[in-house]
Amino acid sequence: YCKYFPRKLLGVSKMLFKSLTKRIVIIPTAVIGILLAAVFLGRPVYKSTVYTSTFKPQTYFVSIKKSALLSNSDLNNIARYPYVFDFRTYFSRHQINYLHKKNSQIKILKYMNVGHVFEKTPEFEEVKNNTAWFTVDINNKRVKTRQSQGFVMDPGNKGYQGWLAHKNRYYINLGYDGIHADAFYFPPFPPYSTYYTAQPVNPKTGKGYDLAEWLNVKDNLLRFLKNDLGSKLLTVNGYMNGRAYQRFRPGGLIDIADGVLIEGFVRWPFDKLSDFRSEADWKKDIDLLRNLSARGKLIIAETQFLQGQENEALANQIKMYAFTSYLLGANGQSYFEFNTLNPSNMWQNGSLPFKYYNLDIGEPLGEYYLKNNVYQRDFSDGKVLVNPKTEAHVLQLERNYRTLDHKRVSVIKVTPHSGVILLKHTNTIRPDTVGPKTYAKSSGARTLSKRKAPRYLKLHRYYRSKYRKTRNRNLRKRYKRASSKYLKYYRRAKKGTATANVKFMAKDTPGNGKSNLLTKIRKRFVSKSRIAKKARYLRLYRAYKAKYKKTKNRTLKRRYLRSAQKYYKAYRKTNTAYYKTVKNIRAGWRNSGTWKTYRYTGRKALYKFYVYATDTAGNKQQNIAKGSFRIR
Repeated sequence: YCKYFPRKLLGVSKMLFKSLTKRIVIIPTAVIGILLAAVFLGRPVYKSTVYTSTFKPQTYFVSIKKSALLSNSDLNNIARYPYVFDFRTYFSRHQINYLHKKNSQIKILKYMNVGHVFEKTPEFEEVKNNTAWFTVDINNKRVKTRQSQGFVMDPGNKGYQGWLAHKNRYYINLGYDGIHADAFYFPPFPPYSTYYTAQPVNPKTGKGYDLAEWLNVKDNLLRFLKNDLGSKLLTVNGYMNGRAYQRFRPGGLIDIADGVLIEGFVRWPFDKLSDFRSEADWKKDIDLLRNLSARGKLIIAETQFLQGQENEALANQIKMYAFTSYLLGANGQSYFEFNTLNPSNMWQNGSLPFKYYNLDIGEPLGEYYLKNNVYQRDFSDGKVLVNPKTEAHVLQLERNYRTLDHKRVSVIKVTPHSGVILLKHTNTIRPDTVGPKTYAKSSGARTLSKRKAPRYLKLHRYYRSKYRKTRNRNLRKRYKRASSKYLKYYRRAKKGTATANVKFMAKDTPGNGKSNLLTKIRKRFVSKSRIAKKARYLRLYRAYKAKYKKTKNRTLKRRYLRSAQKYYKAYRKTNTAYYKTVKNIRAGWRNSGTWKTYRYTGRKALYKFYVYATDTAGNKQQNIAKGSFRIR
């Protein structure tokens, strides 16, 4: 599972001083994108960077595809993001180096569940014999998580801490830029005790952990891991939502780690779509986001759906409700995403597309406020309205605005549990709802005669012999090139193959953004069975036609005519040729209006190719461009 995150931000003390003295609120926005979502590269923030209030959409990427299945096109797509969260891809060293080469600013974080270990995993095989590392209840039975059935590990055990540090160093040595540590607080006490099968016993006291003990031992573990990682990034999941944050106290995770994940922002995946949090609990989520993001750390908020819920009508309302709620409280380097959860195995399925991630609403002009029963926040280029209440409210706006569907409004009705984004100017970046247009160029190629194969082989051996004998560097290069050239000609002549240029591109207007290109090459084949079937239909047609002409019996004449017509129709309908896909060219993300040339090598045949494209907003192509080439 992969997510993209920004760099380490300003020190906490510096940010607290700045917020107390100048009372500035700062926001580069957070925005998500998937294998197929609209995203801009986030600008890294260093310790020496001046903290500004520029609102810039940013996102992180969740990678769940196994590393062995990743193509170069997949890696090129991942490299577009500033930060990656590797949940269960397990990038190889070569793939990490490739991503860093493609994007020198990219930061790749490895997911580690530091609170739980699951059976049938490599981690369990490493720890299963260390019984002291597992927490137990008062009956000396191992404690598990109820839904995912993971063993709850003892965060205060020195051996377990050392094992975690060793695993982290292994990933850092592979090339990862940091660690995302999951399951940090997850308290085993009311009202959250149902998450575990029992209350873990504190080995030092022999009694169940209380809140203070649990938070203290978790903080010590976090501090140990951060000290061991040094300058490498460490982000954690543990605050969950606003209610949990208030129970846990405002310090802890945010004081030690480089960033925090708010996993249950606005809703949990198991909540019904029709169930919304109370206004008080919703406000706790917004205040949590506002307070944490003002600390100068990385803040990652996500709103989840159960797999299959995300496309329902009410889910679209919830997406805008969650996104606008996020805009109310976001400050600093804040990131946001939607994703789905598979209830059968409790694994996340990656980020969901959302067409307003790249919306530029300008700089925030202040904190959110409540006016006329609607929560509002003003931006230099627009306004955000959110109604967490159970009744609708009508607002008289202070000026004319445009909605996201370009309607001019001065009065607006905000329905219950909904959010609205209003824009001041028509030149504000609008959501991209138009797909790219694809283009293709036909070409051709000619094979080499098989009769020339012996001559090419002879020339290859001749130049290879001269290459081996001479010591002159320039001659060696010349002979090597000639030898390789004639060897290639020999193989082509022997196999009867040729190489044709397949040219295609996509234009994404008016945004002129990048498009993810896929081209399918289909080869023409002739079916022997269809040839035999067609010949049979022709024979039967001619036979019944002859009988029809000979007989004078009217009944037989009609019967022979019907049979002749039936077989003639079957003869005309049977096509002996068919096309089969022989190559999928995954060209990856290409600039708008840039031709891509792929050299395809094949045998004599007629080929057709079809061009598909998806833009950064997830829109499919307007047309499917078609091209062809013949290898003679």
